[in-house]
Amino acid sequence: MEAAGEHAVIASTPTDAAAVPFERHLVHSAQIGELRLPSWLKLAAGVPTNVGLERAGLAGRDSHGDWHPTAAGLLMASDQPQEHRGAAFFQAVAYRVTRPVSPGGGIPLLATEDITGPLDRQIDVACDFVRRHMRVSAHRDSDGRNLDLRHVPRGAGAAITPAGSAAGLSAYCRYAMRAVFEAVTNAVAHRDYTMRGSRIRLRLFDDRLELFVPGALVGTMTPDSLAFRQSSRNSVLISALARCPVIGDDAGPRQTIMDKRGEGVSIILDESEALSGRRPEYRLLDQSELLLTIYAARLEDPT
Repeated sequence: MEAAGEHAVIASTPTDAAAVPFERHLVHSAQIGELRLPSWLKLAAGVPTNVGLERAGLAGRDSHGDWHPTAAGLLMASDQPQEHRGAAFFQAVAYRVTRPVSPGGGIPLLATEDITGPLDRQIDVACDFVRRHMRVSAHRDSDGRNLDLRHVPRGAGAAITPAGSAAGLSAYCRYAMRAVFEAVTNAVAHRDYTMRGSRIRLRLFDDRLELFVPGALVGTMTPDSLAFRQSSRNSVLISALARCPVIGDDAGPRQTIMDKRGEGVSIILDESEALSGRRPEYRLLDQSELLLTIYAARLEDPT
């Protein structure tokens, strides 16, 4: 998915524009009317919408006094930020095997999807992609009835019994969905949006989930220290995601997408390992892309 917006004019009005974080840069090719006022952005009485967006880092005025969205504003409050930031999306692929190319040379694809829209929608749809396309095992009850596994319930972890199912029917999911939620949330919150042509890639194999996130680690952080340290290049996005309500219940009891306590990586590591018996792995590729691998739990044999 290559959009003309990949080369959209992005600039900021201050003279020291180079010192302005990318997410606060004005997108001159976009109009303020492209932003919808987020329900989580509570404005005090009498505060104009544009001013409220400006205070949240989502909009600003150029040197002529004209209003434009910031890069963060497009990502959080535009229905189609990809029109101006062409690579700001998930490229999701599900395979039927454990590697992308089969011995016969074919590509055994199960599903592909470009996941677009504002970041909260991207997170929800990416989780749904994993939930719909991961392999699941089912147990049948004494009457021999099969469980319909076309739609794994939101928030499912290991053993689940969908509402309305007959007694004795249960399914076993291969990923802890709260860990998947944290992984895709971290991906959109911490990726480097200045890398043109680089999108988040989600690859779902028969035995693992791989998530490729554009950008090097911030500062002196390493893959081994991610669970213990906090640092980010996108403070405006993180602040917005910490106020944005969760769609669905994959986040567990948390009400907002991020909580700023820095527990996401620990949840990914601990809950995934508890389910599959293997600890997820982080790797930094060429100092420009972070790869997270989450291993699938073994399928339970149907009884």
